[in-house]
Amino acid sequence: MTAEILNLLTLFLLGIAYLVIMSKFNIILTGKYMQEKNTAGYLLYAAVLIASAIYLVQTADIASESNRFFMRKGMYSSALLYSGIFFVLSFLCSMILTMSSFFVSSMLTIKSEKEELASNNIELAIMHAVILISLALITHQGFSTILTSYIPFPEMPY
Repeated sequence: MTAEILNLLTLFLLGIAYLVIMSKFNIILTGKYMQEKNTAGYLLYAAVLIASAIYLVQTADIASESNRFFMRKGMYSSALLYSGIFFVLSFLCSMILTMSSFFVSSMLTIKSEKEELASNNIELAIMHAVILISLALITHQGFSTILTSYIPFPEMPY
């Protein structure tokens, strides 16, 4: 029971830290569009949070498996270390994903994306949001597979 409570507490605290840091990054990234209280900026802000939440849910699932594995063996420090590393890697991948979505959406438009978002171009913001969320849905499973491969689960004979 203690291991499950520690697992839940670890995931809860790391999840909150992840969301706070990602929100700060998001404000830095989209802040200039939101200063003017335009809808396009808020839409882009929400899309970044949704995409990062997709990665957060996947990472929490992997970290939970890892925590259960290590905590059953009494290796609490390893559980915390792996969880922390997984959440940091998830944050970095979310940042890369967000930045790459700007690259992809700029390739699809002739006009300057920054100027169009600043002038509240809703259509461009929706397109960008769809690209960002689609990229998150496409890549989160591969990210999960990579993270899971680093957990030293015992080999299973088949």
